[in-house]
Amino acid sequence: GPFDKAQVTARASAGEIRAETLVWMEGMPEWAPASTVPAVWEIVSAAMPSFDPNAYVLGTWESDRVQVPGWGNDVFLTATSRYGPGDRMTVFGEITGTMQGQPIVIDINGEGTFTTTSMTPDTFVITPSLTITMSAPGLQPVTERNSTPIRVRVVDDDTMVDSAGVHSRRVG
Repeated sequence: GPFDKAQVTARASAGEIRAETLVWMEGMPEWAPASTVPAVWEIVSAAMPSFDPNAYVLGTWESDRVQVPGWGNDVFLTATSRYGPGDRMTVFGEITGTMQGQPIVIDINGEGTFTTTSMTPDTFVITPSLTITMSAPGLQPVTERNSTPIRVRVVDDDTMVDSAGVHSRRVG
């Protein structure tokens, strides 16, 4: 930079400037994300290529290892989600750790469908409709439905982050 309006438009059209791209213009005390600078965001959002969240999520995504709320400080979830054609979705992973001094391993498997809804050019909601089964050696499997919407923001072509700060990375 600096870039004039035509250059910003061209870079946004090419996908080089996104909502999280840091920008600065005269009069600003510091750099800020493009989506927070109205004069820039007006140009960028109008020039950005249309975004299809359904096409974006197709593939296999691995999530960060996260602590399971309410299960103690040493219980973690790792999960992989596959979003496929026909809006089919599968989830698999495990909950591992220690509860009351005993090691635990709970397998998680789920399948169903999903929908996506665009919110902004880089934010969308994934709404699953899953049947999830949790099983552990020596215990009856537990099956439940999950249709909790997940708001996600696109970080780059292979990374998204949900509203709780959990990153998912494309692995296939």
